[in-house]
Amino acid sequence: MSNPVDEYLKLAAIPVPPPSWMSEAVSGLKEPLAGHHIGRMAGGAGLAALAIGGTLAAKKIMGAISKKREFEAMMEHDPELAGFHAENPKQFNSHYNSFRSMNPLFAKDPVVSAQYMRQMNEFPGNAGKIIVESLQGVPKSNRGAEVGFDGKGARISIRG
Repeated sequence: MSNPVDEYLKLAAIPVPPPSWMSEAVSGLKEPLAGHHIGRMAGGAGLAALAIGGTLAAKKIMGAISKKREFEAMMEHDPELAGFHAENPKQFNSHYNSFRSMNPLFAKDPVVSAQYMRQMNEFPGNAGKIIVESLQGVPKSNRGAEVGFDGKGARISIRG
């Protein structure tokens, strides 16, 4: 069964330079500064950037793995959701992604997330309203977005 995370995980592979390149880059840092060592030094800086980027990529991958587990747990809890998913996978995944980004606390619980996904897929025109209403009982620290009301109506902004 396809889910919103599978393709991200396929694309998240991080290229790792061959070991010989890394050792040459590190040895370039040990020798005196010369024109022919600048490339090796740049390689060392690139290696450091790769390490930092790798940490960020690792966080993204772990988030994607959590998302996949939560999605699968929800689908297992309510097998009838598979029918909605098969009928319109793009819409179903869009609803799930929006729900999870706006209300990550509820998305972690398969019982709760299944109920909201059912409502959104039975009434797709109200999906946004259903998500916003789900946030009313959630502490602000657990929201993926800030929801408020002013003189002009509802106001939504991404928390962060």
